[in-house]
Amino acid sequence: MSTTVNSVSDPQRDTNSQPDSKLQIAKLNDALLSTLINLLERKPHMKLTHFLQVQSNNYSQVLRRISPDEDLPDITTTEKKGYVKPEPTEPLSFAELMSFGPDHAKVNALMEKINYRCSVDSEGTLAYEYQEVTSEKLMSWMRSGEIIWSLAGREVIKVDDNLVVKCVEFGLRHLEEASNIQAIHLLCKSMPVPEIVRVIGRGQRIYIFMSYIRGKTLEELWPTLTVDAKQSIAKQLKRIMSDFREIKPSAPCAFGSFETHTCVDQRQMTRLNVAENQLIFSEAEFNKFIMTDLCHLYSADVYDMLLAMIRTNHKIVLTHGDFHPRNIIVSPHDLVVIGIIDWESAGRYPEYWEYIKGLQALGPVQDWWRYLESIVGSYHLEWAIDQQVEKVMIMR
Repeated sequence: MSTTVNSVSDPQRDTNSQPDSKLQIAKLNDALLSTLINLLERKPHMKLTHFLQVQSNNYSQVLRRISPDEDLPDITTTEKKGYVKPEPTEPLSFAELMSFGPDHAKVNALMEKINYRCSVDSEGTLAYEYQEVTSEKLMSWMRSGEIIWSLAGREVIKVDDNLVVKCVEFGLRHLEEASNIQAIHLLCKSMPVPEIVRVIGRGQRIYIFMSYIRGKTLEELWPTLTVDAKQSIAKQLKRIMSDFREIKPSAPCAFGSFETHTCVDQRQMTRLNVAENQLIFSEAEFNKFIMTDLCHLYSADVYDMLLAMIRTNHKIVLTHGDFHPRNIIVSPHDLVVIGIIDWESAGRYPEYWEYIKGLQALGPVQDWWRYLESIVGSYHLEWAIDQQVEKVMIMR
């Protein structure tokens, strides 16, 4: 399922089609805030100098396009200052306005689909156990629950001994974590994913109710583990991930998430391939997607050089997308892996993607690389090229 991006027609020809400027500014602010939240969630200790420089320039340009007649101050500190006012006949597209806001109809449709799957779950599942509990009741329980994780406006709340709720922004990408989990549960029974119980939308928030996996994150336990214990856990993860990565998708199959086939690349600014006719079906297309910024900001020679370095014949496999100890739940008593969580970035990607994404935002687990390659394979060259791509993007 693709998400359609429409262009707003020429305001000179159709004054009724131009969105209200206040709504556009509100969406612009929401897009900028979401970008910052996504960045800090991935890299909470990152210095924001480059991000603020680049985004202030982008913000000024888009704001002037929304309100071309206003005398707006230039807040940028980059060399790319100034703004050339477009001709009146140039259409104003949503892409130019930083892809504002979620498509409510598509989000609501996906929520209905997820909840229908929960409603037909068989007896003995957690979803079946909570079928008779109203959404209002679940929300009231949540309000008296215990916050067990919180970052940049997102929370995980323990509702009771069996249930947690993940509270995220209203949008397809965040909701799709629930549909990803449902798909993985069907595709790979050996993958210890949470069980989705229900999703609820309220205002600008989505609440994903799922099973609570009792244990500790591998990130919490890591400093206390011996080398032998780390190797034992790595062997368990290798068995789990090998089963997962060996599942063959039906062909032809689009890259990205399981429901909408959205590809996610979180660097300085999260990029999604959400647009009409932009589903990705080949690695060559995927390579161009991850280098989108370079295509517009650097000469053709720089772009072509880096693009030529990236292979186009990797195996395409099921991928978690953020395979890091903070998302691996282990029983502290016997060090058995009992859960893998946070499936928001999951989908079908080149085989190396798990490796390079698993090495981002390492935090206190600096030696994770020593074990990651024994779990999902070694992709040193791909990692080095990706680091160069990211470096160029940050310095743009």
